[in-house]
Amino acid sequence: MKEKPTLTVNIEHLKQVLIDGDFDNTESVKELVISESITEIDKELLEFMDMCDCLETITVHPGNLVFASENGILFSKYKSKLLYFPRGLEGDYIVPDFVSEIGRGAFNGCVGLLSVVISDTVEVIGEGAFYECMCLQSVFIPKSVVKIGEFAFGGGFSMTIEVDPENPVFTSENGELKRK
Repeated sequence: MKEKPTLTVNIEHLKQVLIDGDFDNTESVKELVISESITEIDKELLEFMDMCDCLETITVHPGNLVFASENGILFSKYKSKLLYFPRGLEGDYIVPDFVSEIGRGAFNGCVGLLSVVISDTVEVIGEGAFYECMCLQSVFIPKSVVKIGEFAFGGGFSMTIEVDPENPVFTSENGELKRK
């Protein structure tokens, strides 16, 4: 069996790869290394990452001033915002208690994700955050969440959403998310 490559990304290399179309084997990418020079995740990089269905780990250079990673997941530098959950990760996930915001599309398309417990430090769940997580069975939303973006949980088939009864804005009824 052929070993899966690791793609080291820097702005110049990535732009050339995307322009030339030289990297068409995205299903074999298991690790993405973000150099210290990357200061934004632009549309092209996000689209590239979304094509890497086997991506399990994102590693950020410690000298990067904008991004950080922990356990292979991409966060803002000080880890208050969860930005990107690799598509190749499977199973259950507990959002760490240092996160206050789950970014737009952060878990979008994570078909192997089964359940998510959102820590009670999270206040915002971005637009499309869990969109098209086809195997996502359950999500627990704590009382701290006061804003949920449009289509945050759209596209899931058998998802059950449970909301802390003390949440001032949201509730769940028969496993579905509702505004109070």
